[in-house]
Amino acid sequence: MHIEQSSVVPVHVTTGFLTLITKGRITKQPHVVRLRYVTWEKTFHVLAPTEESDWVKNALAAGVCRVRLGKYFYTVTPEKADAKTARIALDIFLKTFQKQLVSKYYGRDPVCLKLAPQGPPILRGYASGEQDARLSYKEWIRGNSDYMESVSSAFDSAAEEYDFTIGNNYINSWIRKVSIAEVVMRSRPPDNLLEIGCGTGEEAIKISKYVSRIVATDVSEEMLRLLELKLHAKRLDSKIIPKRLRASDIRMILDSTGGSGFDLVYSLNGALNCEPAIAKFVSGLDDVLNERGYFICSVRNTLCASEFVTHLAAIQPRKTSPRRHQPQMVSVGGKDIPAYYYPPSVFERFFEGRLKLIKRLALPAIIPPAYLSDYYLGLGRLRSILEKLEVSVAHRFPMNLLGDQTLFVFRKV
Repeated sequence: MHIEQSSVVPVHVTTGFLTLITKGRITKQPHVVRLRYVTWEKTFHVLAPTEESDWVKNALAAGVCRVRLGKYFYTVTPEKADAKTARIALDIFLKTFQKQLVSKYYGRDPVCLKLAPQGPPILRGYASGEQDARLSYKEWIRGNSDYMESVSSAFDSAAEEYDFTIGNNYINSWIRKVSIAEVVMRSRPPDNLLEIGCGTGEEAIKISKYVSRIVATDVSEEMLRLLELKLHAKRLDSKIIPKRLRASDIRMILDSTGGSGFDLVYSLNGALNCEPAIAKFVSGLDDVLNERGYFICSVRNTLCASEFVTHLAAIQPRKTSPRRHQPQMVSVGGKDIPAYYYPPSVFERFFEGRLKLIKRLALPAIIPPAYLSDYYLGLGRLRSILEKLEVSVAHRFPMNLLGDQTLFVFRKV
């Protein structure tokens, strides 16, 4: 039945975007969506084109879900709105947002869900951007005594929305695709792999189809819990083995493998930037990596050419060199933690005498860092030119020294 517009508009209406977090009915994994909303009488109202939308089914089946507005989280009770309420919500949508947009995304007969808060919101930090840390390193030191505990806590906080954050960032998705390709290129079906900093396991799941087994490690209990849910849902429990372990304790993994080493070890998206004991990691890597085995990793660089150019073009000279002071404070899950960035030449020296450098690749070289993805998407057709240029220069000197991240391929000889 077509919902007709209503002429009755409540007072004290607010509109905007919210993040709705439900739990998968079968997988039990977090399901995160970004939705337009209107609010009146302290209740959020959202539209969906059909009741068959996953998030609608999840919300109604669970009877409770969560809404995030900036730093605030609400526990809400979802309920399908009656016809009168649905007409009012649609009317406000049509007056607030473009009619063409509303018609495109919601159709002529949308479903309206009421999300009624069960109580006052909870203040919780959120990652507004990697470079948006508010604490200085000196301020952080005064309030923290255990570095790895702080890192673990930060990634625990980020875990629930981690896949949504990465998957909805164009540049992060591009970096993930390129990184996985480098690992797969050097993997064989009989190989056993070890991942350092697996997060929720998206890389491991994609790589697992090409190898025999992956031991996936991380310091975050919550990241590993979500990975276990994915493995159970995808029936990959025997193919990917999650382990809680920090990078510098890599040698301990041999206790659970009966002393068997690995044909390839990889660490992507800057996981090693959160391991200050990098020399201990390198020593342990020497023990767990088989002869002729590969080590592939990407770490964040201290100098990023595209970051410099982007901020210069935006007339933001103070932001052109944000990485000159180390450690760099970054925002993860709304918590500020120090990360240790490296010039490529300095990072390579950690492995001298143990591994041979096979390849060095900027991730990316021409495309700006992931936290500038919105600026990049605004370039329109120019993006296709930049991405073709990216493929041509990312592996060439000197651009392969000037990326947001540097991907290294080493081999044990």
